[in-house]
Amino acid sequence: MWARICEMILGLWLIVSYFIFPTGSLHDLCAAILILLFAALSYIPSLNKIHLLQVLPAAYLLSLGYSYPTPILPFGLQNYILIALTLLMFALIPSNASDHPRPWKKFLKERQK
Repeated sequence: MWARICEMILGLWLIVSYFIFPTGSLHDLCAAILILLFAALSYIPSLNKIHLLQVLPAAYLLSLGYSYPTPILPFGLQNYILIALTLLMFALIPSNASDHPRPWKKFLKERQK
């Protein structure tokens, strides 16, 4: 679940960066809320794959960053691109990445008997 914690930190950073960088808008806060919501909902066992929906706010942030008309981006838009790319990397990590593989669990369970 460490990847979900990192996603929550990225969502919090996006909220804080709204106040730091002058290019912030309410759309960025909505993306941050979606990031936090998807990361928090993945702690529910029946919704443990919802972290894959992090691709949606990441795609939105990438579209914001790359839609600027000049090649020199303001710092806020560079921030969106970096957050989106990092978020895409963490979205691929499964929620139970720290657990043992199923065959190991089965072996250990049989060994304890």
